[in-house]
Amino acid sequence: MLKTETGELRKGILQQIKREYPSLPEKVIFYVESDTPYYGMSENIPPFETGLGQVLLVWYYSTERFPGQLFGNKFLRPITKQDYKEAGGRGFGFFRYIGLLKERVKKYNLHEESVTAFRYSGRLAVLGNITDQTRENLYKHNSFSIQEKNTQ
Repeated sequence: MLKTETGELRKGILQQIKREYPSLPEKVIFYVESDTPYYGMSENIPPFETGLGQVLLVWYYSTERFPGQLFGNKFLRPITKQDYKEAGGRGFGFFRYIGLLKERVKKYNLHEESVTAFRYSGRLAVLGNITDQTRENLYKHNSFSIQEKNTQ
C-alpha cells in the first residue's frame, strides 16, 4: 500500500469515528478490534504506526479540550499501548483486548455510555461500529451488570 493510500485510509477511519461520535462523554473508552497485524507486529492492530489511542486523543482535542495531564508520559503513544486515565474530571482510554477493557470499566466504575467500539477489517479495509454488541457483552453477559455498576 502506498503512503498516500495508507494516509487516506487512516484519515477515513478517524473521520468515520468522529462522524459517528461527534462529541464524547466526560469519560470515554475506545475499543477497536482488528483482524490484521500491521508493521511487523505479531498481534492484530489497527493500521496506525503510532498508538491509535493517542491519535484519537489528539483528533478529538479541538472539540473536547482534554486536560493536558492526559497527554503526559506518552500516554497511549506506543503502538500496542492500552490503558485508561482520568484527569481534571475527564477520562480517556483505548483498548484492543476485551478482557483488559472489562477490567478497567469495572475498576473505574464506568457507565455503559462510556464505551465506544469498532472492528476494523484489514481484508476489506472497512471499519464497523460494534458499540452496541460490545456494551451488551460488557454489561449484560459478564460478571457485572448495569444495575450492579450503579450501586457500587
